[in-house]
Amino acid sequence: MNYINKNLKRVKGFVLPVVLMIMVVLSILFISIITIAQSNTKQVTTQEDNLRAYYLARSGIDIAYAALMEEKDGDLKIYKFLKDTKDTLTHKKLALPNEINPVGYVDIEISKEDDEIKIHAAAKTAKGSGTSSLSLYIDKNNLSRTRWIKE
Repeated sequence: MNYINKNLKRVKGFVLPVVLMIMVVLSILFISIITIAQSNTKQVTTQEDNLRAYYLARSGIDIAYAALMEEKDGDLKIYKFLKDTKDTLTHKKLALPNEINPVGYVDIEISKEDDEIKIHAAAKTAKGSGTSSLSLYIDKNNLSRTRWIKE
């Protein structure tokens, strides 16, 4: 009988370290899962901000392009810009979609470069840290020939 009591004490004493080991392993697993989830959430938020900034830059370029393609006094504004002595037009901090509730801000610069006109937009989201820089090059001799560059 004495022999049985000693074995039971050993078995009872063995359960505590096993339970503690299982708790440590589960805690490490739980902390790892939380860390991975937080990291993925941060990555998705950053990608979303950068994508939003890209579309802000694209919208800024579209607005500038549309303004250049407007007719004024029977001639496109782009031709007047080409004839003008000014080499650069800039618009700082254009709020999109509007001033009251901006998603972000875009700086637009239109410049003459060799045989092309460059419309450059640098965008930053209002909330978050998304940024994007995008340029549209328009051939001076053929306005339908354009190329995009993401910088």
